[in-house]
Amino acid sequence: MCVSFIIYGMNRFKKVYEDLLELNYVSTQQEFSERVGIARTIVSQLLNDKRELSDKQIQKICRVFPFVNEKWLLDGTGNIYLATAHRRPNSNEEEEINAYYDSVLAEKEAYQAELERKASLYDSKSQEVVSLYSQLAETMNRLHEKEKEIADLHSVIQSQIQTIRFLRKPLESTEAHEDAEAGAKEGENT
Repeated sequence: MCVSFIIYGMNRFKKVYEDLLELNYVSTQQEFSERVGIARTIVSQLLNDKRELSDKQIQKICRVFPFVNEKWLLDGTGNIYLATAHRRPNSNEEEEINAYYDSVLAEKEAYQAELERKASLYDSKSQEVVSLYSQLAETMNRLHEKEKEIADLHSVIQSQIQTIRFLRKPLESTEAHEDAEAGAKEGENT
């Protein structure tokens, strides 16, 4: 089915094509023809109002340039574009953009290398900290074992002191009794 795409004296195809040229999406009829898949002669005829745009051609255009509103190309309703069509850079601008991109990429790689270098330092420092922490934990465990040994020895010493005191009491009693008897004998002898 072919539709008339000239409304109010305006060729909608021509408007879209001219916008695509201005925004650097295409630079020639030949490039447009190759990208969209419409013969260059047909593109020329469409631009010169010698041919009507078919539904299939509209679909091809909208598939390659998805921001173009298919409904607008078909019957003129709605906005020309579904989304904002931004101007594409020309070849000089592309070279500048590529050079800038390359410099940004080089900076990114340098930054990445610096991060990796710092990460390796951090890793060695982390390993050192982990090693020191491990040594500290071992030392704390040994200290805890020594504290237990000291507590056990303290218990043994306390027990021995109790035993000595216990054994001393009868001995002191016996000594006191013997002293009393000796004092009594001396008193008798005098």
